[in-house]
Amino acid sequence: LESAARGLKSRDPTDRLKTVQDLAELDISLTKKHLLALLNDEHLAVRQEAARVLGTHKVHEAILPLSEWLTVPEKDQRKTAAVVLGNIGSPKAIGALTRTLADPEPSVRIAAIEALGQIGGPDVVVPLTGRLDDKTSSVRQAATEQLLRVGDARAVIPLIDRLDDTSKDVRIAALNAIGKLGDRRSVRAVMRALRDSMPDVQVAAVEALGRLRADVALDTLIGMLDAHTNDDLQAKVAFALAQIGQPAALRTLVRNLTPTARGVNEALLFAGPGAVDPLIECLDDRVSCDPVAAVRLLAQIKDKRATPWLIRELDKGRVRTEVVVEALGKIQDPRAQVPLLGLLESNNPVVRERALTAVGPLLDARAADALIQLLGDDVERVRTQAAAHLGALRVRAAVPHLLRLLDE
Repeated sequence: LESAARGLKSRDPTDRLKTVQDLAELDISLTKKHLLALLNDEHLAVRQEAARVLGTHKVHEAILPLSEWLTVPEKDQRKTAAVVLGNIGSPKAIGALTRTLADPEPSVRIAAIEALGQIGGPDVVVPLTGRLDDKTSSVRQAATEQLLRVGDARAVIPLIDRLDDTSKDVRIAALNAIGKLGDRRSVRAVMRALRDSMPDVQVAAVEALGRLRADVALDTLIGMLDAHTNDDLQAKVAFALAQIGQPAALRTLVRNLTPTARGVNEALLFAGPGAVDPLIECLDDRVSCDPVAAVRLLAQIKDKRATPWLIRELDKGRVRTEVVVEALGKIQDPRAQVPLLGLLESNNPVVRERALTAVGPLLDARAADALIQLLGDDVERVRTQAAAHLGALRVRAAVPHLLRLLDE
């Protein structure tokens, strides 16, 4: 600290700047007095660095001098003051920051807007909404984003007005904020944004409708999914339908399910247990879909309601047996033990191996004979798995067979 005190007296601003950086590593209770004094340093970089350190430690004694900085001629100093006041986060700075929203420099106005967003609370909503009609689009966008950060429902109606903004980025930011604020009064306005001329805005509108769980938009979104537009938009529509979660929405997703429709697959996986019934309807031929993709998805959801239909699928033969077996193995329903044991006699070595892997955790002593039989299988991996299961089940009758296998 003594060395730092000497450094602060140096006439070289580079030395003073390095000293400020050194002070940042020390206990703020010991350095606060020196840092506050440096806010009046003749060199801008030194003043800014001192302010930054004070902001990092949320030193409230810096609020008044930093508020005075908001009116100095140097725009960089005004901007620094706004940023640091935001970092301190005290409501005491709201008045000064609100006045700074009229600053002639857009970068300073944005810094003040972001600082108000950091401080938050009901008192910043009106100042922020007042900047939604700023002449500079980047300032309007910043105000929109900070209103979302504050999360006050009073911002919804002013944000709806921004859906007609001349800037695409502002429209997207407004849709993002509206969706996350979750006020359903905005649904109709968001639906109009689906007709926006810019694809990015359409995507943002779809995402907002999903977050709002806007069931009134269901028919429109279903039509967009069935229209098979670009992949990105289709994926967003699929996820929005999953968020809405209505049976009609989930059935539509199942109808569009294919192994390559990644967005639809991810949406149904998000729906989780809610997607099981429509997927079962697919396997039961009540909904037209790709049964292979349905089986793979049921394997990921791991809901035991699917077990009887997966077992039936083994007899239908539409889906490769090993794919159904893998799904039954992931679901781990005891009802699958008998059919899986039956597949241990399959002529297909891949099916035998997959069935043995799938049934493993479900095995009990009743499987002993079938496992002993598999010790003579012509596939080494099947023999190895069978031996491991017999050991885990402590099947004493298997000992002679295991010894013979060991000799071989």
